[in-house]
Amino acid sequence: MNELIGVRKTEHLPTWKLDEVGRMGELLSEYPVVALVGVRGIPAKQMQHIRQKLRGTAHLRMSRNTLIARALDKEGGEHSKLTEHMEDQTVLVFTALDPFKLSKILNATRTPAPIKGGMQAPNDIKVSAGSTSFAPGPVVGQLQALGIPAAIEGGKVVIRATTTVVRGGETVSRELADMLTKLEIYPIEIGLDLRAVLEGGVLFTPSVLTLDLEQYAQQMARGASSAFSLAVHIAYPTAHTLPTLLSNAASNAFKLALEAELLVPEVMDALLLRGYDRALNLASALAAKSPEALDEGSLALVSSSVAKIPAKPAEKEPAAEEPAEKKAAEEGKEEEEAEESGIEGLGALFG
Repeated sequence: MNELIGVRKTEHLPTWKLDEVGRMGELLSEYPVVALVGVRGIPAKQMQHIRQKLRGTAHLRMSRNTLIARALDKEGGEHSKLTEHMEDQTVLVFTALDPFKLSKILNATRTPAPIKGGMQAPNDIKVSAGSTSFAPGPVVGQLQALGIPAAIEGGKVVIRATTTVVRGGETVSRELADMLTKLEIYPIEIGLDLRAVLEGGVLFTPSVLTLDLEQYAQQMARGASSAFSLAVHIAYPTAHTLPTLLSNAASNAFKLALEAELLVPEVMDALLLRGYDRALNLASALAAKSPEALDEGSLALVSSSVAKIPAKPAEKEPAAEEPAEKKAAEEGKEEEEAEESGIEGLGALFG
């Protein structure tokens, strides 16, 4: 019986409806991506602007929900899943863009709009403190009646404190909606409301398609940096890691050859420089203890280095004779320091 009823309905379906279902079927076969979009509350002027903005990028097809459902069911497969997200006024969007780009473009069509009385607030609505464009008059009492602390200051109506006038999900009264519009507070957004996108048999919902692109780019950069560090650490050769791996290997080989004192051309300059530094340290130590042990050239070289020979102080007549024990102790300390300096110089020279 049900089958007969279904057949009769199809047989008596007006021609224009059959044509509409057929046209949507052609579009479903032509485009790889189809989206189900809500258009409730969008003024005709803004809808025309949206169509112009999407021209060449996406094709919008507005029709009755029953005809849209019939076309989706007729196409079969995963297209039937879109009907689960169909409610209120609906538009089909056909495009070749991937779902993420399509979601970004559709979100860009949304613009702030005033809320109407009887609507539910999408979020908490606040009236910020500060001056208004209102002239002093009955508006002060109207604001106060709505729970907004208002007063007249300097010939202007001002809001004394930021106030939450309605919580998200609560119904907005007509009086409050009118006042919010006068205050140029637009709590809602009007635009294409993406509900679901189908591509290659995969159904995407808005929660999946909404991405913070900046945060996503930062995560990708951190992932790439961590992968590169791991590949270098385990010496995994790739086109990206080979330059760093070769540079590290050359550096390690140079350090090993230097420590082993291998007489190869690549490290000879470094070995000679290290030997020169050690010899200079030894000469400085000898000059500090016994300057006569060095020739004039060596003394001049030591004098021009960082470790300069201390100048011999001029003899002065002591103001008072120091005790013999104190003088002997100081001389012994100076000799001990000179000996230690010489030992350090020899140690630096011979490694």
